[in-house]
Amino acid sequence: MAQRTKNAFTDRKLPLGQYFSVMAKQYFASLSKHMEDIDPGRYFTVLLYLHSEKKGIPQQQISENLHIDKVYVVKILDYLEEHNFVERLVNAEDRREKQVMLTATGVKNIERIRKKVKDFEKIAFNGFTADEIQHFYEQMQRINDNFEALPKNPMRIKIQHGD
Repeated sequence: MAQRTKNAFTDRKLPLGQYFSVMAKQYFASLSKHMEDIDPGRYFTVLLYLHSEKKGIPQQQISENLHIDKVYVVKILDYLEEHNFVERLVNAEDRREKQVMLTATGVKNIERIRKKVKDFEKIAFNGFTADEIQHFYEQMQRINDNFEALPKNPMRIKIQHGD
């Protein structure tokens, strides 16, 4: 095995969350570049989430489940609605609430988005065996399970964007 140079990851001098933060920023910056030819490019996670729910979802639920600031969710949905990927409908049971649903255009793009993500993740795992990839996800799940068991202070994560 080739000798690796020391860096912030191999030295393990930073808090664990900092490593996750660095990787997440690199992942989303590179993936959004990889998705430039798809209209909703950088907002693909919202479309995938909406598609996974199979029904209308309140804007509040999108904010909570994707850990995106409510104000930014409104901006994302404005963009996606303007480009005909989603529509917001008033909830018949609670007229104060809007349900967000994919349009036919949004659904049509899901397979392209999934393919782009799959292709990108092949690049991310280049040089890994299938067992190494499986082990990686198992370890990530164990870490997440450990975090889930801890008491927490309420926290809102605001995702910054380049607009």
